[in-house]
Amino acid sequence: MSAGCAPTPLAGVWQDGRIATRLWDIYGRRVTLDLRVLVADPLLWHELDTGARRSLERGTLRHGTEILLLLGRRLDDTATRGILGASGLE
Repeated sequence: MSAGCAPTPLAGVWQDGRIATRLWDIYGRRVTLDLRVLVADPLLWHELDTGARRSLERGTLRHGTEILLLLGRRLDDTATRGILGASGLE
């Protein structure tokens, strides 16, 4: 995302199997996101989560809020396992 570019409000989220998540905005534009990308880039997850919360507050996110909650938990669990493994506490 470039500086000065306002994010487009998120309208929905759909889980497509265990790997992909599909997102769409209020204009109908869609993107499929591989969950491994979010695991590898926590900043991207933070941006997605922040935008989703903003969209929920504004009332544009109408589908998939439970998917985002589960996705957040899954990513947190994966990050925790990685930290524990790297520190030898696994």
